[in-house]
Amino acid sequence: MIGFEIWLNGEHICTAGIEQFGSVSAITNWVKRIDSTSDKLTGGEQSEELNLNVAELTYDSEGNNFYLRWINSTLEVGDEINIKIVQTSEVDKPISQELEQADFIEEQQRKYYEKLKQKYEN
Repeated sequence: MIGFEIWLNGEHICTAGIEQFGSVSAITNWVKRIDSTSDKLTGGEQSEELNLNVAELTYDSEGNNFYLRWINSTLEVGDEINIKIVQTSEVDKPISQELEQADFIEEQQRKYYEKLKQKYEN
């Protein structure tokens, strides 16, 4: 299988990958925001986040989604991330796994549909 070897500041963090259908992502993001209760024009409490997230989304034949996570780490300015694409027969065990059942997914999709329907039919 294809895998991602993840290195942070020269240290091997994990090898992530998937055997069945789905997707694996290695994402870095920086977010800066103003507190939602503040007046955005006059300023307010600000916060920043800098993160590395390596995760997988997969599903089974019954329509259930599974979210696996290998890394959810805070980064700092100057950190160096390396990702090597490898062919591997083994990946590291994820640090977490969450199940989203098919009936919950359908319920959320229905709510979103109804919200959009109301928005665009008015």
